Amino acid sequence: MTVIASYNHFGCGLVIGDILITARAKTGKLRPQTYLPTLGNVSKFSYQVPRILSPQQKVCIITDYCAIAWAGELRCARELVARLAKISRRIRITEKIIAGFVKKYPGKEVKVVGAIYEDGRLETFGVECEKLSCPTLGDIYAAGSGAPIIRDYVRTVKELHLSPPPDDQIAARGVSLALTQVAHLLNAEFRKGDAADSIQDFFGGGYEIAAFYGGKFNKVTANFVFLDVSLKNGFFNIGYPPLVISQSYLGETLRYRALAPRSPEDSRIRRNETIEVPPFFVRVDNDAARLVDSPSNFTCFVFVDNFKFFGKALISTVLKSDTPPFEYFVANSELDIRYSQAAEKHIKEFLMERYQGS
Repeated sequence: MTVIASYNHFGCGLVIGDILITARAKTGKLRPQTYLPTLGNVSKFSYQVPRILSPQQKVCIITDYCAIAWAGELRCARELVARLAKISRRIRITEKIIAGFVKKYPGKEVKVVGAIYEDGRLETFGVECEKLSCPTLGDIYAAGSGAPIIRDYVRTVKELHLSPPPDDQIAARGVSLALTQVAHLLNAEFRKGDAADSIQDFFGGGYEIAAFYGGKFNKVTANFVFLDVSLKNGFFNIGYPPLVISQSYLGETLRYRALAPRSPEDSRIRRNETIEVPPFFVRVDNDAARLVDSPSNFTCFVFVDNFKFFGKALISTVLKSDTPPFEYFVANSELDIRYSQAAEKHIKEFLMERYQGS
């Protein structure tokens, strides 16, 4: 149940990939219970076909100037990434070199999408992948069983008719577009929840984004806040979010914090889990090993209401600021949430605009 894609937003390369690894048959020993940020314990799917094996990072920053995402056989992908990492320490890798390595695996055992800064410009590429094009997202490459959702998203972005952003806003808007897509995938999986019949109802339970800005590729950290909107005495009512997913990195280890209160009116914690996904490989030349976990200044708010049908519109908004737009705390088994003043103002204006005249 893989989805990988690469976008080129006016020179800001974006590489997206899910974290779920499945097997086609009930072979081998059962792994320890697996937790996903959207659903928590998914051990019930371990006895189905396809079955969940483990979460893995599929987005790999090979060098500061090149990031890829892989799909296919885990063994082949691990071997491929290790080879690319090794050769990148001796020579500057290129799209042609990457394609040559991928094509050594017969039968399309591994597929790759990526973005690379080469010859003074950012380019996206794909090997054994589908190619699309969009004025806003550039040349797009997608692969995996989830490729249709990439096509759907590209069609939606085209319908927005976005103008090119100012140079100093290219990276922020590119990341926002990627976060929006990820947030709606997470929301769909989270809302399905226990009603899911099989793992085929989902894609990856979590998604990584690598973005090119500041002269190098970086993994994106963010908070995803899922909110229910209701009308109470003629006023909007937004209680505690049914789910908060905080996505960050400790060194190169992907870390999710998933929090869920008992209800929008009850702050007592029903779910409080930390899920760590180790790196697919470790870069010896990377400063990431010295990074520490820090608050995210990107927050994506996703709204679902019980009184107005939104149709296919993307009802979400992404905020980025020097002050984190959203922070959360857990004390005495209760959830405490705080919005920055700018976030409160933005959310009120966003909802008023969406519901005006309804």
